[in-house]
Amino acid sequence: PFPTSLGNILTDDLIMTAAIATATVEAQAAFPSSPAPSRTAFSIVAIDESTDPPLFSHGGLRHTQMHFSASLLKVAAMYAAYQLRQSANNFASATADATADDLFNHMSASFDPLIAPAVPLISNNPQITQAMKVPKYRSVFAAVPLIDGGFALTFNAVFQNNMRQMIVPSDNNAASACIQALGYSWINGVLASAGFFDPATNTGIWLAGTFTEAFPRVRVASVNDGLVAQATTTFDLANFYAHMFRHTLVDAGSCGEMLALLDDAEQAEPSWIVRPQ
Repeated sequence: PFPTSLGNILTDDLIMTAAIATATVEAQAAFPSSPAPSRTAFSIVAIDESTDPPLFSHGGLRHTQMHFSASLLKVAAMYAAYQLRQSANNFASATADATADDLFNHMSASFDPLIAPAVPLISNNPQITQAMKVPKYRSVFAAVPLIDGGFALTFNAVFQNNMRQMIVPSDNNAASACIQALGYSWINGVLASAGFFDPATNTGIWLAGTFTEAFPRVRVASVNDGLVAQATTTFDLANFYAHMFRHTLVDAGSCGEMLALLDDAEQAEPSWIVRPQ
């Protein structure tokens, strides 16, 4: 069910990185009592759309450090949902289940043994049960019968609304519902398989908390806040957004839907989650 690695599509821009370093030194000199210049981590990506596909030039500061990133990591759950939709539809197209219940049971029997152990930090944590690791397929999907037999899977109304509320106004209860429905091992297994999290170093995009304490948190180390359940490097999140912008994060249709949600989030007051420009 997991994707193959999407790879890094960011190109190091040494001139941009040098300019950022110079600006940081100047900011520290101008504001000597402020700790911000010596603590801030960020990535800047310049997009060249004159080519097909676009090119992404990256400059950053402390961009490989893990930092607690709070609600920004809700985009990881959104991505995991769309990847699950693609994987579930690929599975449905290869089976001949007569009923939706048969399809969901067959999917669970096929997917769950692969998903549950996918992330050692999660699978080895005694507080995290099987139900917290794997998707609750009936809570995510509606199975739509096809004329020629079989089913197409779409997000059901409840999950679709929760995902919208998670992204647009950044509602924590809606985020919790989405994360519980998707499961920790699915979310983080997708991130690792796609290349956005490195289990060897525990760096990259990590989401193993529900924002409501509905599930116990599984933490990784961060520079800015100790052990946390929602963290990322700016580089990995920039690469994530670059793939979304290039329509290679899941597929073009899914990227369009994700970008539309992020567009709507930009109009929210206040806006906590933004899209790549």
